[in-house]
Amino acid sequence: MKKITILISLTLLFTLNINAQGKNERMRQRANYTAEQQAELQVKRMTLQLDLTEKQQKEILALKTKQAKELEQKRAEFRAQKQSGTKVSTETRFRNENDRLESQIATKAEMKKILNKEQFGKWEKINNTQKMRAMKKMNSRNKAKGMNKKGQSFRKFQKN
Repeated sequence: MKKITILISLTLLFTLNINAQGKNERMRQRANYTAEQQAELQVKRMTLQLDLTEKQQKEILALKTKQAKELEQKRAEFRAQKQSGTKVSTETRFRNENDRLESQIATKAEMKKILNKEQFGKWEKINNTQKMRAMKKMNSRNKAKGMNKKGQSFRKFQKN
């Protein structure tokens, strides 16, 4: 009986490990899209969701391409900093967060110009839903890693 339990446990562990590796592979493959390809896919999704006109599609494609290129640049900077092993200063974190929020405000203003009221309302609703899903996912990952909502480890407090 003990051998069967151990065998089942090992099989389950092995299966979970294989599933996790498959997910990582899919994530890496998705990351290989160019900025233009990412923007084009986003515009096509938005066209299906919001019923965009040709003019709107072209304007949003230009906006999304610009955003994707900026994001690509930021990721490259982040990777370089991570590889160099330097810690991010408080000022840099503040600047990055400020830039991110300014970009979101500018995107919202641009989308308000491009979309009509009905489309803009639907776009905001979709964006908020996606943000909530991402936050839930991040919180569940942090809990699994033993971190609080800010990404700080709470295990160190449990030891005392």
